[in-house]
Amino acid sequence: MVFQDKAGVDADGFISKGAVYRRDLGYPFAGIGQLPFACYDISDPQNPCRVNICFVESDGEAGAAANNI
Repeated sequence: MVFQDKAGVDADGFISKGAVYRRDLGYPFAGIGQLPFACYDISDPQNPCRVNICFVESDGEAGAAANNI
């Protein structure tokens, strides 16, 4: 994972977009979110490959928090 610094977010927007799924609603697709990081497959260090990312969100309810994956 490569994280974007605060200055980069302010100047250039977010580095990645990813699918968001709401755990508290049974994991339905909730749209595309902006994420301040990028992920890479580095199994071949000479040719890193950027991969898709997904973010699972909890609204903080006890039921959702108790079922951490």
